[in-house]
Amino acid sequence: MYCRLFLDFLKLLLLCLLLSGCAKVIYIAEQTKGQLSLQWNGIENKKLLDDVTVPPEIKQKVQLIEKYKQYFYEYWKIELGGIYSKTTMLENEAVTWLVITSKWDEVKALKECFPFTGCFPYLGFFNKKSAQAWMKDKQRSGFQAWMRPVYAYSTLGYFEDRILSSFFEYDQYELAELVFHELFHVMYFLKNNVEFNENLANFYGEEMAKEYFEKSSDSGYLEWKNRLKASSVLRRKISSHASELNQLYAAQKPKSQADGEAILQSFVDEKFKPMIENECNKLGLNNCSAKKGEWNNARFAAMLTYEKAAPDFHSLFKTHGDNLKDMLSYIKDREKEFNDSNQKDFTAFLFSSTIDQK
Repeated sequence: MYCRLFLDFLKLLLLCLLLSGCAKVIYIAEQTKGQLSLQWNGIENKKLLDDVTVPPEIKQKVQLIEKYKQYFYEYWKIELGGIYSKTTMLENEAVTWLVITSKWDEVKALKECFPFTGCFPYLGFFNKKSAQAWMKDKQRSGFQAWMRPVYAYSTLGYFEDRILSSFFEYDQYELAELVFHELFHVMYFLKNNVEFNENLANFYGEEMAKEYFEKSSDSGYLEWKNRLKASSVLRRKISSHASELNQLYAAQKPKSQADGEAILQSFVDEKFKPMIENECNKLGLNNCSAKKGEWNNARFAAMLTYEKAAPDFHSLFKTHGDNLKDMLSYIKDREKEFNDSNQKDFTAFLFSSTIDQK
């Protein structure tokens, strides 16, 4: 199998040489090497579970992931093959690092496009130094940038995704949400619409985890559910402020980078940070990550990538009687109609139809 993957990789590089710049060929080569390393270093779960030197807490997490995968299969009746049948122990805490970039006068993630795979509102790097170098290069070019660690991702079924040691940092409830999120990407992914896909997978990951544990009386589950609700409220507040900042740029039309950065700084210091402080305290979020680090257009854009459509998906869920299967069937039907139309924005197309139904 790996020989075939290597040949496919060589073909891809050759095509990219014809269709892309040299920098992207180097990037693709580095990322492919990282992905193949994850595949080659995978250990069969059975072998890991039989190994007396492996800590019990790691074995427990692997067994939980296998249970969550089985639940996903039984729920959707979708073949998942060898996904999560092997475990790869990472050298670092994170598996990749994402870099998001944005212009200084707009909260919008800049897209990076590749032959065959489409466009993405970020770049992911297996090598942290490469991510930092890319970020600094974009900053030198006048863009705003933000980098964050990634602990899980999906190859959309192109590879048999591994359980990664980065998964083990999550408790059983967060782990269920993560596994359902990533497996949902395998089942449904709309090409060239990462924002829609991430918002939808976030929604399904959370709702499936709630259904999985709904009969649990465990205090840990109730704490997770309350934490999830509080986090959702905060994320929506941040998304709303990101949209408000965009409106400020549109209204004030900064003529220079310095003018744009002045608008950003004033907004963050006078409006955004006080809101974050107040909401984190009110919601009881003691370890509030939103209070940490710098906020710029790129970080706000990253939040919109994952959270902008969350309220709309919840409304759509209610429209379909809180039934996840009916909701997905409806989305797929609307996608077919969208493909036959002259519309360009599926998210707007989907939710305009939802509004008409009410």
